[in-house]
Amino acid sequence: MDVEVTLDSSPSYSFTISASCDRGDRTTMEDRLCVHQGFTKHGMLDYILLGLFDGHAGVEAAQYAKEVLPIQVDRLLRRGWDEEKALRQAFHDTNELMLEEMEGTSWYPAGIRATSPHSLNPQERARIARDGGQVAMDSRGDPRVVFSWCKRHCWARQSRCSHRKRHFPCLNITRSLGDFWSFSSDTGRFAISCDPDIRSFSIADDNIFALCLHSDGVVLSPAHIVKTMSLTSSEEKDEI
Repeated sequence: MDVEVTLDSSPSYSFTISASCDRGDRTTMEDRLCVHQGFTKHGMLDYILLGLFDGHAGVEAAQYAKEVLPIQVDRLLRRGWDEEKALRQAFHDTNELMLEEMEGTSWYPAGIRATSPHSLNPQERARIARDGGQVAMDSRGDPRVVFSWCKRHCWARQSRCSHRKRHFPCLNITRSLGDFWSFSSDTGRFAISCDPDIRSFSIADDNIFALCLHSDGVVLSPAHIVKTMSLTSSEEKDEI
């Protein structure tokens, strides 16, 4: 995908955006990709939002985030919010909108990852405990957030449920969009938080030539990825 854009008082830049997907041994592809362009009121390119939504146990949350999250980011940026605050709030707003659509149904939606790394470190374990969640070891000895399943589907922001539940280790991630099963009626919070980790990097023409987004299913090393992208870039220049 080639996109020609012009920035205010700047020369024309050409962005080449490519994507590759492989579902591996899964029966369906649960990830979704997003390329969203935001424009100023004068029709000039303001920003490009690239998203890779890593779904688990279903594609519904990833598809929803692909459609809704860019709209929420754009809405907040147009109100004058800075980029980091707008992105963080957009995650919360998207999660809230998804919850409003799903609340009261009998479907337990699975989410998409919102943070990296995904490990259950001591800080995240403490937060999960404060939010009313639990962590237990699975059969392989790996820590997981405990999933409490009520057969009558008492979930989300309903009153305390007294029905019999099944408890089993579920996710090895601590933050995502759409994992509403993690709601605790005792604390009124979700053990799986939608608040994302955000890191900022300065991108200048003289030090970065490419940006690579990938899910944790990629088995290539960072060095291999850089080498492959460098070779691809050289081949494209030779063809010009």
